[in-house]
Amino acid sequence: MKFRSLAVAGTAVAALAFPASSLAVGTTDTVAGTTLGSLSIAVGVNPGFGTAFAPGASLTDNGTLIITSTNPTWTLQAKDSVGTSGTALGKLKAITPGTALCANSEDNLQNALGVHVTATGVTDPGAISLTGALQDVAKATVASPLPIAAGTLNTAYSQSIGTGETLAAGCVYTADVSYTLQ
Repeated sequence: MKFRSLAVAGTAVAALAFPASSLAVGTTDTVAGTTLGSLSIAVGVNPGFGTAFAPGASLTDNGTLIITSTNPTWTLQAKDSVGTSGTALGKLKAITPGTALCANSEDNLQNALGVHVTATGVTDPGAISLTGALQDVAKATVASPLPIAAGTLNTAYSQSIGTGETLAAGCVYTADVSYTLQ
């Protein structure tokens, strides 16, 4: 019996020696993130001159580009991405030159495609004549920083067709303008 009484007495002492704590401790954890440079570009609205192609015509059409840049300064550049030779770079080309549809039609137009990009708050270097080399078409600078989240840039295209150019009915002309955002 003594053994049992000692065991019970020891348990009672242990319960009294370590009462439940009413103290609480807390801390704050700060979560932070750093924005890395993020760039993206997509075509919003595709332009097209339609069926108004004719010798002597001056054509214009508009489109849009959607860009995102977390950098306060950026540059948008354009170039002809498909031109195969120095004389054809920047010019609209017959999709299927030499075929029955484009027989007796110019392989490419004589004048380069004009490109002009504008937007509110964007530095506009003016219209360019498209070539095979990258050319600045819009920018945000240190003097006018402009980080953009899904901003819309307006693109204006112009094409002058010479009066002496031979264009066959139904022949389709295109140019692929490659834009680079950096």
